Amino acid sequence: MTSVARNLMRASLYGSHPYGLRNSGTPESVGRLDRDAMLDFFRKFVTGKNAVIAVFGNVKAEEVKALFERNSENFPPASPPWPASPSRKP
Repeated sequence: MTSVARNLMRASLYGSHPYGLRNSGTPESVGRLDRDAMLDFFRKFVTGKNAVIAVFGNVKAEEVKALFERNSENFPPASPPWPASPSRKP
């Protein structure tokens, strides 16, 4: 699927909901980014609460869990929750 087709499909499926936005932004939106906006986003959303940990291979779940719990205490605190998705009535 081409980028053009993917963008059109996303816009048609999700409309103005954030899911309909291009994940890489637009030249205009990227051009408006500045250091303060990037740091603000980082501080709000790069937190332990929003982390996803994936582990695979020849490991023991109990050992991985213990390792994660020992090392996650330094994660930044959670920020305000993500905005709620709009609900749609069937």
